[in-house]
Amino acid sequence: MLIALIAVFLAAAAFAYPLVRQGKYRELAAFLVIWALAFYLSLAQALDWNPPRPSAFLEEVFKPLTTVLDRYML
Repeated sequence: MLIALIAVFLAAAAFAYPLVRQGKYRELAAFLVIWALAFYLSLAQALDWNPPRPSAFLEEVFKPLTTVLDRYML
């Protein structure tokens, strides 16, 4: 399972090669950041780690805003 996961992510990394050839370094940086986050979360799930929920951060950030909006809605 782990080897298949690594193979799939290495195949996905091959899509970054045209970005290097064309000199699109901003797009390459964005791709690599998203790729690394996806690889970490997939690896954590495959190895039964307890990965952090990305939505938990957003819940904490927007909780004050939603309470204010809930107060003014009906």
